Amino acid sequence: MKCSKCNAAIDDAEARFCPSCGASLDAPAPPQPSPRKSKKTMRIVLGAFVCLLLVTGFLFRESLARILPFLHPSSSARAAELAPGDTGLFLVINPGLDQVKNFTRLRDIYLSIPEVKKAFDNLQRGFTEEFGLDFKEDVKPWLGREIALIVPDFNDEKKYLLAVSTTNKKKTAACLQKLRQHLESEGSTFAERVYEGVKITVETGGSCKVAYALHEGFLLLAESEDAIARAIDMTRQKGAATLAKNETYKRVMEKLPKDRSGACYVDAENMRKFIAEEIGTDLLAASLNQLEAYQGLGFSISFTGEGARFDNVMACNKTKMPKDLPPPGKGEGIEKTVRLAPESSLAFVGAANVNYALEKTLEEMQKFPYFRDIEKEIEYYVGIDLKRDFLSWLGGEIGLAVVPDRDGLLGKEINVGMLAMFSVKDVQRAKSLLDKIKDSLDEEGVTSDSVKVDGKNVECFYEPYTKKFMLGYGFTDNFLVIGSSEKLVQEALTGGGRSLAESDTYKKAFAGLLPHGEGCIFVDVKRSIDAVHANLSRYEREYFDREVYPYLKPVRAVSLRQTRTDDNFLVGTLAVSVE
Repeated sequence: MKCSKCNAAIDDAEARFCPSCGASLDAPAPPQPSPRKSKKTMRIVLGAFVCLLLVTGFLFRESLARILPFLHPSSSARAAELAPGDTGLFLVINPGLDQVKNFTRLRDIYLSIPEVKKAFDNLQRGFTEEFGLDFKEDVKPWLGREIALIVPDFNDEKKYLLAVSTTNKKKTAACLQKLRQHLESEGSTFAERVYEGVKITVETGGSCKVAYALHEGFLLLAESEDAIARAIDMTRQKGAATLAKNETYKRVMEKLPKDRSGACYVDAENMRKFIAEEIGTDLLAASLNQLEAYQGLGFSISFTGEGARFDNVMACNKTKMPKDLPPPGKGEGIEKTVRLAPESSLAFVGAANVNYALEKTLEEMQKFPYFRDIEKEIEYYVGIDLKRDFLSWLGGEIGLAVVPDRDGLLGKEINVGMLAMFSVKDVQRAKSLLDKIKDSLDEEGVTSDSVKVDGKNVECFYEPYTKKFMLGYGFTDNFLVIGSSEKLVQEALTGGGRSLAESDTYKKAFAGLLPHGEGCIFVDVKRSIDAVHANLSRYEREYFDREVYPYLKPVRAVSLRQTRTDDNFLVGTLAVSVE
């Protein structure tokens, strides 16, 4: 037998009590639960536990967010709740887990370069000497995921506020106490005040005023206690019009990449007022009127597996946009000029709708008498009317390429050339303008010659005395090509050699960016460094290799693409490719 209570073995078949625990052996054994009932009970327990977690997470989600710094998605910014709705500038750094991983990779690439590592170590030593703090021991243990700069008014520095999220209030307070003692040892004095139940510490005797407080999981730093008090008001007043509730702010930030390390928002109205008050010229005032259509600007930085990217967004008011503005994605793009540029290009800049932009700019400039006088002088001495002779034939697409060229614009000492490409909507008008310019140059002694290449004319100009090549031009497929050497123009007109559009570096640089664009910039950093090296003296090269090259060494290319969207946004992305 076995005891039903303690499970001890019993040899005596006649025994009525367990010799081990004394329990009666006549009592019936307790019923064993069925497997089905056990599973049901387990489901109830698990369900209750899950509900408890959900309720706890709902009630204490803000507290959990401070303890777990990566709980919030990086696209949100709690510090926006501290800022007034009409804030001029809001800058926040709040990376997510993937961003930290990508940044760490990029950091390790740079810190493997001895010169960069030395500069970084010097920066850390300077921090310790300036503030008496060790970053790893005093700051890192409490530093949260979010750091924000709030600029309510560009013209009032005393309203600026820095908000640093903290994961441990006690460790933050200890760090502040250490900093205070360091500053007091250098002659500073402090006073403490209480506002709405929050203690604000103010530096009262020193050249650099500072106030700080711990509030809502943030360390608040400002030049005045008023800036901190205003942030406290934003969180204490129910229904306060904070930046987090501003519709333009939300629209702009929503348009930026969700997975980002930081973002910046600029209120367009606040910016216009600042510019007008600071400069306030009549010319600028006229230009500012054209900016009334802009509502808010946004910028962000993200780290990717290929390097880093910087996105920008501008929200526009459709009712204030020019009525004759070309629709997004319509008309000429920048693809044709990219195909005309050689693969060896060090840099390329392309733009669309240029004729429209120049026409609007000319209309604005003609409102001012002194500009009209300049126009008259150009027409009198050169015989060219800007609108009739230039804008009448110019198309929307232009491109400018910087290329290696021994016979380039700057001579044999600097082996760099230029190639400019303009789309033409009226070839005869364009040729008429160029003939006028040619006649004017002839009067100044500049000689010219015409060369036939594959049935296309290349007009070449030479200096009067040295007979050195100055520039040449020709037409192909409704494009005017102007180059700093005869070879450049000929290759562009005849298609001799691979184009920039076929370059692997160019393709990789724009991979993942906007598929269509109204403007672009491309820099082949590796080729550009080689070109710079070839044109430096020995002393200049040593300085460049020591002070500049270490920071450029991992960078392969820089690319930017800009376009407009159908929902009244101007968006763009600048990418830095790193090897």
